[in-house]
Order: sequence, then structure tokens, then C-alpha cells
Amino acid sequence: MDRFPDKMNIVQLAEASGFSVFDIDFYIQTGLVSKPLSIFYFTSIHQNQLKQLKKAQQTGYDFQATGRAKCFIGNHPISL
Repeated sequence: MDRFPDKMNIVQLAEASGFSVFDIDFYIQTGLVSKPLSIFYFTSIHQNQLKQLKKAQQTGYDFQATGRAKCFIGNHPISL
């Protein structure tokens, strides 16, 4: 039995979230999205993190501006 039945690779996560693979990798590197379960697998947890980022972007936050995003979500978890 698979421990994570909803696992997906980064391309599938990109398609499901509407973010590019490049953006997802950036968010992982900056700590805005959790690292994958293994080198290849992501779950709905990661997808939900990206949904929160998408909502924040829609309200005007620019996560490409380093530091501001990390303070906003990384150091101060929020519920959007």
C-alpha cells in the first residue's frame, strides 16, 4: 500500500497549481514551500501551500522580491 497516494512529480504539481516548475523550485529554495518528500515526490500538502501563495499574489504580494515573502509566510505563518 502506498503511503502517499496523492504523490506527484514537480511537473504534475506545476500543472495542478498553475505555477511554473521554475517558480516552484524558487519557492522551495526560499522556504515558502516545503521540500519534496523525496527527491521527486510532492503531495497535496505542497499543492495547498502553493494555493496559499497564489491567493496572496492575487492580493498584491510579490514573492519574487526576496525577503518580503519569507517574512510574510516563512516566519509568520498565515491562513489565507
